[in-house]
Amino acid sequence: CKRAGLLWASLSCQSKGQDWTNEVKRLDEMMQALVDRVPLHTPVLVVFQRNYKRAMSLNKQRKAAQNPKSTCGWASTQEDEWTRVMSDCRKCEAVWLGSACPTSKTS
Repeated sequence: CKRAGLLWASLSCQSKGQDWTNEVKRLDEMMQALVDRVPLHTPVLVVFQRNYKRAMSLNKQRKAAQNPKSTCGWASTQEDEWTRVMSDCRKCEAVWLGSACPTSKTS
């Protein structure tokens, strides 16, 4: 009996400024380690989502500021940033790795 399986992980890649070299190298190493350890017939889906932590943080702040009992305001500049970050966060890239081409068996 075969069972379907799912492995899920949240990996955070952050860089300060425009120096992505170390993060890209780290990500390449993680992907290589994953591909090396997963059987070839196992499909692996990798999804990249930008600004997730920032989007979650701004979403909490916005929700709190919109509460009628809140004494904190929410400025138009904050709304603009929230809109930009949410838009970035909603755009994802997905890559399939490590799936073998199916073979047909003839009888």
